[in-house]
Amino acid sequence: MTESAEPSPESTRSLPGAAVIRFSRGRPWQVSVIAFPAIIFGYLGVLLKPAITLPYLSDMRWLIDSWQAPERIAGEWAFQVYVVFAVGVFQSALCLVSGMGLLKMREWARKGILVYAVLSLFMTAAYVAFQIYSSDEVVKRVMASTTEILRQDDVRAGHMSMVVVSTMMRLPFLLLILGFMLSGNVRQAFERQRLIKS
Repeated sequence: MTESAEPSPESTRSLPGAAVIRFSRGRPWQVSVIAFPAIIFGYLGVLLKPAITLPYLSDMRWLIDSWQAPERIAGEWAFQVYVVFAVGVFQSALCLVSGMGLLKMREWARKGILVYAVLSLFMTAAYVAFQIYSSDEVVKRVMASTTEILRQDDVRAGHMSMVVVSTMMRLPFLLLILGFMLSGNVRQAFERQRLIKS
């Protein structure tokens, strides 16, 4: 006995959550809203992060001169940046692969994008905490690198404004992932797809 790839309109009316709006192949619109940006962000991250970061990290002299730190300390900072870079590339790859899987309504992709969101939220919190902790050092470097007369409070406010802006650019998409992928309708849609393909 053969089964159709798609449930008939009559059968879907009896399924829980069948009122969810779909774009194609039984995919809820919430899944599509997450999948397409995830593919774009993941693809750009995998390509751009190595291209932007690696040339600077490969030049230890640049690190020592720009950070005005002894070679030992600059080496420790470079190691930390390498770790953050590696985690960032992993996040981008996970985002890309999960986005592609979401378009095919794979349950592993739903879990993968949730892992991406939780990891990104953790990294964002760590980034904010580090920027707050190092704000005094940032102010000192800015004051020492310019001949302009600047107020420390203004420099600190500018630095923290950049932190707030960069954080707010990340949060909406991450919160949408959690809200959409954990919603009952979306989970039911993935379960229906699993039953259809089993």
